[in-house]
Amino acid sequence: MKILCINPNSSLEITKSIEDACHKYALPNTEVEVKFIKKVPRGIESYLDAVISEKYLLEKFKEWKEHYDGFIIACHSDIGVDFLRELTTKPVIGIEEASMLFAQTLGYKFSILSLKRKKIPQKEDLVKKYGFENRCVSIRSTGLGVIATYKEKRKKSLYKKGKRQ
Repeated sequence: MKILCINPNSSLEITKSIEDACHKYALPNTEVEVKFIKKVPRGIESYLDAVISEKYLLEKFKEWKEHYDGFIIACHSDIGVDFLRELTTKPVIGIEEASMLFAQTLGYKFSILSLKRKKIPQKEDLVKKYGFENRCVSIRSTGLGVIATYKEKRKKSLYKKGKRQ
């Protein structure tokens, strides 16, 4: 089986992190390829960022769709998932929907941490869309952006490994 995991932002750091996770957790008989889109914002932090990313995602998906058995959208806003599902009969999974489904196996209720406060209404819409209104108890913001979060996480990792001066 060959899966394409798509990072719909243009951050090389985030793409590398996604690639590491995909290769760590992929089954032995599953080939996972990770791609990003160069022309889009470095982080999807607003509706405008999402629309820009979706435009280029649509263009690239036309090239990619015949070469893979399934697709993962590695953005916790599930951007493009609906229209990609219209373009293929192959599975298209968004990581927000997947995380809500997985949360159900861990406990009855869950909360969502959103990076930006302005993304909370979008998260609320997705909770309703996926039918989890009675299970999601809160959506809260960390106040950080995608890139800032990654850089801070990376900095802490380097300190732990003794690679940061």
